Amino acid sequence: MNDVNIFYGGVLCAEPRCIVFFLYCFFFILSITMYARNKQDLLSSYSQLPRVVSEKCYIKEIGPNDKYLLHLEGTPWEIGYSIGRMKAGDICKLASSEYSMAVMSELTRGKYDFLFKRKWVGDLMQSFARHQVKKLVKSIPEEYLEEMVAITAGVNDELPQARLNVYDVMVLNVGMDTIFSWLYRTNMMNAHGCQGFVVHGEATIDGCTYMGRHFMYPGHIIKDTMLLAEYAPERGYPFVSVTAPGFVGVLTGMNAKGVGIGMDVLPTREVNRKKLGMGALLEARQVMEKAASMEEAIELLKDYQRGVSWAFLVGDGNGNGAVIECTAERFIVRRDTSVYPEQLEEEETVVTVANHAIAPEISAIMIDKSPLRFEETDWRYAELTYEVLQAHGQIDEVKARELINILSPGPESWFYGEDLAQPVQVSVTIMDLTNKRLWSLYGRYDHTWVSFDFSNRI
Repeated sequence: MNDVNIFYGGVLCAEPRCIVFFLYCFFFILSITMYARNKQDLLSSYSQLPRVVSEKCYIKEIGPNDKYLLHLEGTPWEIGYSIGRMKAGDICKLASSEYSMAVMSELTRGKYDFLFKRKWVGDLMQSFARHQVKKLVKSIPEEYLEEMVAITAGVNDELPQARLNVYDVMVLNVGMDTIFSWLYRTNMMNAHGCQGFVVHGEATIDGCTYMGRHFMYPGHIIKDTMLLAEYAPERGYPFVSVTAPGFVGVLTGMNAKGVGIGMDVLPTREVNRKKLGMGALLEARQVMEKAASMEEAIELLKDYQRGVSWAFLVGDGNGNGAVIECTAERFIVRRDTSVYPEQLEEEETVVTVANHAIAPEISAIMIDKSPLRFEETDWRYAELTYEVLQAHGQIDEVKARELINILSPGPESWFYGEDLAQPVQVSVTIMDLTNKRLWSLYGRYDHTWVSFDFSNRI
């Protein structure tokens, strides 16, 4: 047996069997104490609202290989309930212990798969996650909470056998911050992803502002459910999101005012589990609905309470781009005009981001930046910045798509290998913030890009 031996109370035990046994005992006791607390008491608060799919909400095909646009218009309840009824199957797959454990497995690069591959561990940890996010209910804006409840009601009406728990939908939307708050503090994070850029002015052929966003989150299940969602909320600006059903928060988004947003994992030691706030995805959703410029987006993000660190990429169609490096205690705006010792952007019309901080005060508290663990983010940042600077003055929509997709499979790819038929991890997107157009690649790398243009929409 090749298991590593460890000591517990002076008794030599074998890992992973010893750890499995103790975790089983822990989660078994924990699940008993939490059973009554995970009842769907939130659903009863909205029992009088109509349970019909809104005529203003619909889904339509926008490309080959099952590419769809979900149009969502109306009140939070109308939007949420319609999503639940129209995409019930996909939501059940994502709001599940299987998906949560797959995410944990990929974020820890399989190091703890002897736990995460066991169904009973997944079920118990999902119960624990429900308990954790239930503490955040008061931090979630009422309209987003209503939308999550409506999604749950829609799914359960469409698929009564699913018995979807509203707190599983909450785990999907605010669980990311909860997961990272534990992974950062325990130093278990072994993987991270996402990168992007904003270019404008002299960097582009046409003077437009282009924002690129490669969302590199673990792709299990979600890769098969991605779509474009066009929101026309009762209150707030219309926006489009590259997302998956069940996400009330925004992963990658652009609103009708030409404001774009995305977020990258930024592992630091500054964590506050007691004040996680509404989470990065819901913060981005609120920015989409309320910000008419990059400066307004920055002010909104500055005021939010958060418990874990993130790097937000923001921009607008007026030639502005910035990376916000923020933690539970600090908020640094790295603009395209900023100058820092570790930055590689040499032009004031370019800003790029991966998964490490450039601002010295944030960089100093990054978790374990040893070459064995996190040099990959430095490589990606350096390669993306180099390619963007090499293309300076020649960037249009076609070139921008090429730049944000530099990690794509091919003969010279060091990241994803050569297989073009492999799934995209998870979406690659370009936004023309000036003309309010968007192109995105998801599904597989040999699929065609889908597009969206606000000029002929809502």
